[in-house]
Amino acid sequence: MAVLACDPQSPVTGGALLGDRIRVKFDPQDEGVFFRSLSTRGAPGGISRAVGPAVHLLGGFGFDVVLVETVGIGQDQVDARHVVDTLVLLLTPNTGDQVQWEKAGVLEVADIIVVNKADLPGADRLRQQVTDCSSLGHGPTVPVLEVVATTGQGVEELWRAIEKPAAR
Repeated sequence: MAVLACDPQSPVTGGALLGDRIRVKFDPQDEGVFFRSLSTRGAPGGISRAVGPAVHLLGGFGFDVVLVETVGIGQDQVDARHVVDTLVLLLTPNTGDQVQWEKAGVLEVADIIVVNKADLPGADRLRQQVTDCSSLGHGPTVPVLEVVATTGQGVEELWRAIEKPAAR
């Protein structure tokens, strides 16, 4: 498995913290895991311009799963749609309201929506809001799954959904 994690570039200094590698705890048993942080270098859309070529190269090196993490969601940060087979939108409770979700273009391009921290207050409300908003589209209804990453609840169901070919 490979992970490409994108972080924004500072508009003031031009630097990027690339802090994902600091937070990730690698298990010594996890051989063959490749992890690379990439600065967006000011590119719009939530990912580095290098992600597309990197995904292609990693596939050539035998990585059958390449996870791409964007800088975060915004109303127009949807460039990841062009470089991934399955786009998963990960949300947590109390991070937006109905109007925000209706404006979020990423809802229109997501293949799967995940409510992480589904054990926290507000998770049911969030699930209902994004379900309502995603059903306004012109395509198939996007599955909204609930996960509690710290306990593993829902992770297997999420992985099964990711392994299915996207309905696009």
